[in-house]
Amino acid sequence: LQRLLRERVPIRDLVTILEALGDAAETTKDPEALTENVRRSMGNVIIRSYTEPDGSVRGISLGPKLEQSLMSLFSPRSAQGGGINAAQMALLTPETLANTLSHLKRISSESTVDGKVPPLITSPSLRVGIRRLVSPVLPNLPVISLAEFPSSVTLNTVAVWDLEDAA
Repeated sequence: LQRLLRERVPIRDLVTILEALGDAAETTKDPEALTENVRRSMGNVIIRSYTEPDGSVRGISLGPKLEQSLMSLFSPRSAQGGGINAAQMALLTPETLANTLSHLKRISSESTVDGKVPPLITSPSLRVGIRRLVSPVLPNLPVISLAEFPSSVTLNTVAVWDLEDAA
């Protein structure tokens, strides 16, 4: 519940939360994995707070270069030293990550309308890692997985967050 509240996910629907926890607890005890399972179950509730009157969601999408680089960074293989090639390592220097986060901060502030910050939309496998990466710089930026989107909701991309200098 603390993890959900930290990301401003309403916890009123305890029945759904407990059912999702019960289902996922059969396969994992990892709190992050359990939280992600609950978030997927509560997709309608999460998305509702970002839905526009026309039923769509304005969001910031992840660019393909950055997405690929972050997948390499966050993958278990890269932690063992075998998952990142030299070109990907060159893209993910601390300076590049700092510049990329500054770029996201700029995009976020430019895309804010009436004080409403558009969420950053990621793939399910990257959501937790990206949330950890951006929260020190942008603690109020919602990070939402595509798995949390109901099929009836349309995503309108207002900006794309990508590596600026990548070729």
